[in-house]
Amino acid sequence: MTMGAQTVRKTSVTILALFISAGFCMAQAAKKGEPRWESNLSLGYISYSEVQDPPAGYVDDMTRHLAIVKSFWFFPFLPRVVAFGLSFDYVIDDLPLSLNVALNLPTKFFVPFVSAGTGFSFSGNTLSNYGGGLKLRTGRRFGLIFEYRHYKIKKNVIGYGTDETGSHVIRESNYFGFGIAYLY
Repeated sequence: MTMGAQTVRKTSVTILALFISAGFCMAQAAKKGEPRWESNLSLGYISYSEVQDPPAGYVDDMTRHLAIVKSFWFFPFLPRVVAFGLSFDYVIDDLPLSLNVALNLPTKFFVPFVSAGTGFSFSGNTLSNYGGGLKLRTGRRFGLIFEYRHYKIKKNVIGYGTDETGSHVIRESNYFGFGIAYLY
């Protein structure tokens, strides 16, 4: 590693450590009766990539660019850093369910977060996602959420003229959404 790369790395680690320590100094207080549940609803734009290696006879009918993400989060520990959630991601032609985990930096007004999850739909599609965003607390329990998620969707193609039973078509999508976050 060169001297310049070492300096950049040390500077990056120092900035990250300062950011985390400042977040915990300004963290939301862990008081008795503090809400442990959060409900988020965001509406946004989703971009679709072309289907990778489509089977013969497959018709790509994903033209919708509006998506909705509704998620419920539980914070097992206070302050609200780690969260486990259930999400209804209307990003494909049916309603998939996904289980997610998130890490939050619970500052008083701005709460940056990262999340990842995996899920399925009742039609046989599966998906995985990762992303992050920012929650802006505008009240004690209410806030706004800006989020990004990257989806990898495996779509069931049985019946599209494939020779392989149970083969899947993989699609990747990016979601950018804006909505509300409510603690209860």
